[in-house]
This record gives sequence, C-alpha cells and structure tokens, in this order.
Amino acid sequence: MTDFHENRKKGIGASDMSAILGVNPYKTAVDVWMEKTGRSEPGEGNVYTEAGTKIEPVVADYFQDRSGHRVIKASATEFQVVHPVHDYLRHHPDREYFDKNGGRKTLECKTKYFQKPVKGDLPLDWYIQNQYQIGISEQSGGSIAWIAFSFGVEFDYEEFDIDKIFYDRLINEAGGFWVDYVLTDTPPPAVSAKDTESLFPSHVLGKSIEASEETYSLYLQLVSAKQKVINAKADLEVYENQFKMIFGDASTITYNQKKLATWKRSKDSLVVDSKKLEENFPDIYPQVLKVRNGSRRLLIK
Repeated sequence: MTDFHENRKKGIGASDMSAILGVNPYKTAVDVWMEKTGRSEPGEGNVYTEAGTKIEPVVADYFQDRSGHRVIKASATEFQVVHPVHDYLRHHPDREYFDKNGGRKTLECKTKYFQKPVKGDLPLDWYIQNQYQIGISEQSGGSIAWIAFSFGVEFDYEEFDIDKIFYDRLINEAGGFWVDYVLTDTPPPAVSAKDTESLFPSHVLGKSIEASEETYSLYLQLVSAKQKVINAKADLEVYENQFKMIFGDASTITYNQKKLATWKRSKDSLVVDSKKLEENFPDIYPQVLKVRNGSRRLLIK
C-alpha cells in the first residue's frame, strides 16, 4: 500500500481530476496539490470507502453477469496505467474487461449509499474519472458499474465511448495543474476556508491587512448574520426551557398518539480526572499527554 500511495504522488490520478476541475464533493485542487507536493498524505477514507473497497469484487461480478462482458481476473490486482508520453498522467483501474467484440476496456466500480444513481445522469465526477481512465489507457470506451444501498440492494451499469474532445480538455487541465502548480511548488487558488487554513495553518504575528470595500461589505453581512443566530439561540433557549418544564418526571410528550419529544437522562460514564492524575501520578502524567494541534479561530469584533 505504501508503494501505491507513493505512485499517486508522482502524477495526476483519475480521482484527482474532478477535484482539479472543482466538482469533487470530497476534496479540492488545494488538497490534490498538498498530496502531490508531499505536504499531506492521501486521506485514510472512512467506513463507506472501506466498504466500497470490500464490495468492489461483487460489483465486478454483477457487471460480468449482467453485461455479458468478461472481466479480466488479473486486473483485480493493483496496477497502474501511465500515459505513453506524459508520465504524470496515470490511473489505477478497478478492473479491466473484454467486451463482446474482444475490445479491452476499463471498469470503474462504485458503491452508493442512501441515494440511487440515475442512469443517463451519473455524477459528473464519475464521468470525468471514466473518460480520464479510458483516454490514458488508449481505449475506445469503458463502463461505470454500481451497487446502490438505500431501502434495498440495486445494481446497474452504464457504458461510455471515449469523448476525445472532452478527454483532450482533461489532459490539458491536468498538464496545466502539474506544470503550473506541482512542478513550481505554487499552490492553486483556495476555494474554501478549509483550503486557506491548509495553506496557512498559522498566522503571522502582528500582520494586518486593510479591508477593501467589498471585504467591509462582507464583514457587515457576517455581523448581521451572527446577530440573527444569537437572537435565534436566545429564543430557542426560552422555548426549550418552557418545554422542559412541562415534562415533570415524564420521558415523552405525545400529541394524538404521535411522539413529539423525549427528555431522558443519559447513562453515567467513566472519565479520566486529569487533575487527580497529575497530582497523584506526576511521573505517569507526562507520558499520557498528547499534543492537540491548534487551529485558527475567527473572532468578529
């Protein structure tokens, strides 16, 4: 797995392209730049990405059964396809397969939770990934297959031909990103506060900038919005207090047999008394301390 992550740093992968183009729901161009320049490691994922990896063989089996195409068993191992000219263009296909005419194509396996993909209108980041993969592999087309988990289990797939005009745009964008940002070690523009904090995790002591008229207008909108939230929280506290008084020792309030709200005591739990730990075990206390990295806080004056 270490080699896999190291190879990802050497070029632009299929999942990076949607982030570079600003349509990836999970990461931005700054995130990609941080990874490629070694400033951060690729995300470890979560329970959903882990489940998707485990379910990937099932998606491939479904695809082979339903489509009639033959999935190449050897493609189940991790391997990398590199562009024949520009070695920074690369991807790691989930699977490859032979279609009914013997053509070799790429299969992207997806797992979707709580939302069913719509055939003919798949997420744009999926399509970008597909076109990038089949273009670099110099194939005529490929497929995206998915299992959707919502109120059941549904499988479907969609086949795509290579759109050469679209693919050319993708590799031009990838080349520009690699040359202009990665090779020059220059960050791309931030598109979110998270991007800004990634690029500037700490402030420069004493540094101040003068607000433009546009920034001052945004400041006034922010102050107004915060005041509305403060007022709303105050109202919420009043209503919650009045509502809690109605409970008495009851746990639930209903209306026409419909549950409106509950107010229950949570279970007791054990916590570490850090003050007593420090006083009674001064030798052990330093050993259990953990550094919590600071973060930038926005304070509106």
